[in-house]
Amino acid sequence: MNNQMQIFSNDIFGNIRTTIINNEPWFVGKDITNILGYQNGSRDINRHVDDEDKLTERIVMSGQNREVTFINESGLYSLILSSKMPNAKKFKRWVTSEVLPTIRRTGGYIPISSNEDELTIMAKAHKILERTLEEKNQLLETKSKALAIAQPKADKYDKLMSAKGYISFNVAAKQLGWGRNKLMAFLRDKDVLFRDGLSNIAYQKYCKLGYFVVKFSIGKNGYACGVTKVTPKGLDFIYKLLSTEQVA
Repeated sequence: MNNQMQIFSNDIFGNIRTTIINNEPWFVGKDITNILGYQNGSRDINRHVDDEDKLTERIVMSGQNREVTFINESGLYSLILSSKMPNAKKFKRWVTSEVLPTIRRTGGYIPISSNEDELTIMAKAHKILERTLEEKNQLLETKSKALAIAQPKADKYDKLMSAKGYISFNVAAKQLGWGRNKLMAFLRDKDVLFRDGLSNIAYQKYCKLGYFVVKFSIGKNGYACGVTKVTPKGLDFIYKLLSTEQVA
């Protein structure tokens, strides 16, 4: 193991100390048993934690050479499951949603050596806080830029969706960023449209749902010719269908 301890603090549960062994977090067993309400830490660790999930090391703590029992993540879960404390689930949620992800994602723990005072520890914590805030600001800036790009398209889409009546497939395809023929081929493949001569006609069930309107007219040859129009509701249906299929 390394020569450093790491500490995480919580207003409800207090502090837990960890260290890294073979790139995996291990916890000071006494901290965990105290939080989970066990009466005899050593006995209860032996009772509930498998041998491969615990180890004992001699380390310097508070200027003294002490024998400390560590448990790994699996051992931690064993103690949580066996605990009768009402807050055991909340403790697990804190460890799994904050402590472990922080260690693995950012290394954002506070490394403590036995000879370091509180001011040194607080200085390290301040650096971690600064790094976390910087990452958060960068993420917000990225989201703001993406929103600025997407907003005009969203406004145009909302305006179209609030309109009454219907639009042609040329307009619908343009709004969705597709070519007209490619979009119609996709909808035929999904059994939304079917070929009728040179026309693409929406199936009746989709017309009844209010997605499409089919207009028929008599051509010069005396035959009826159908043209499918897209309603605002239909445009939303096509958009969701494309999103579900994850096509581009």
